[in-house]
Amino acid sequence: AAVNASKDNGATPLLVATEHGHIDMVQLLAENGADPTAVLNQCQSNVMMIAALHGRAAVLRQLIQQFPDVDPLKPNRLGVSALHAASRQGHMGVIQVLLEETPAADPLQLDAHQHTSIRLAVQSQHLDVAGLLLDHAAVGVYRSAKIAQTTQNSTSTDGTADVDLFLPRTGSLAEEAEELLREPEPVKSDEEAVVVSE
Repeated sequence: AAVNASKDNGATPLLVATEHGHIDMVQLLAENGADPTAVLNQCQSNVMMIAALHGRAAVLRQLIQQFPDVDPLKPNRLGVSALHAASRQGHMGVIQVLLEETPAADPLQLDAHQHTSIRLAVQSQHLDVAGLLLDHAAVGVYRSAKIAQTTQNSTSTDGTADVDLFLPRTGSLAEEAEELLREPEPVKSDEEAVVVSE
């Protein structure tokens, strides 16, 4: 169908409309059978990744809601997820959408180059984004600790069990923070160079 016609690079009307932030066109295409799983030939980035790369937060939220069966965090050929890409680019709005709409979003998840979203944000000098991601990661660790506490049928009533469970499990956060204080290393990724409409 014409709605899914693609250019030589694999770009479909939905991918192009997403890149440029044309939210009304994105909605129209989605309602008329646009394929949200179409990817660009070179990097295998889907429409969710394109929205993240270009800072299209409103479009990304709409895509997630209109295509609930499509994983917004699926990595592209470079092993980079939408959360990693948006963190490196400093797209705060996109990151907020991903954290709100996708429970599986994990700031401590490693990309193919062994970088977390937090590290990518710091290395790109997006410290406000790094702060948001650290806060989200800490909340996730705390919730995991509470689940573990419930599972173990803890009898503590003074709150010390919460602390005991929380602190050991935040080791990865502490290690991440310590690593970030070291000299930043180049990020081996070129996902920000993706342009759909050429």
